[in-house]
Amino acid sequence: FGILGNWEVQEQVRFSMQRIVRDLQCAIDADTTMYGTLDIRVKGKNAEETSIVYKLYTDDNAAHILKRNKAGYGGPQPITGGSILADVSIVDFHCYRLGRIVFIVLEGENKMSKYYFSLESAVCLPNVLEKGHE
Repeated sequence: FGILGNWEVQEQVRFSMQRIVRDLQCAIDADTTMYGTLDIRVKGKNAEETSIVYKLYTDDNAAHILKRNKAGYGGPQPITGGSILADVSIVDFHCYRLGRIVFIVLEGENKMSKYYFSLESAVCLPNVLEKGHE
C-alpha cells in the first residue's frame, strides 16, 4: 500500500483544498484569526448569512483530521481521514489574510510511510470590499 497510500494523501489534500477554495470563492467574508480554523461567511438560502467552518480535530488514534461544518447540516463532517490505503493525518492547516486575499496552507502525512504532501493557495474574496473602499 506504500505508493497507493502516498497517492491517497495527495488526493485528500487536493480534494480538501479544492473544497476550501470553492467555498472562499462564494464568500462575503472570512475569519482566519484562529490557527487551524477557517470561518467563511456566505449568503445562504433567502439571502441570510451563514457560516462554513473548517477546523482541525484529533481523532482517537491521535491523527489530525479536517472537518467542514456548514450551519444546518448536522455538525462537523470529516473531509480527510478514513482510508484503507493510508493512515492520513493533516499535520498543518492554517490560513491568513491580507486585505481581500486569503492564503491557505494544507499539509498531510501518510503516517505509515512518513510521506508528506502539502499545497498552498490564495483566493481573492470576490464579494468583499476592502475597508475604506466602501
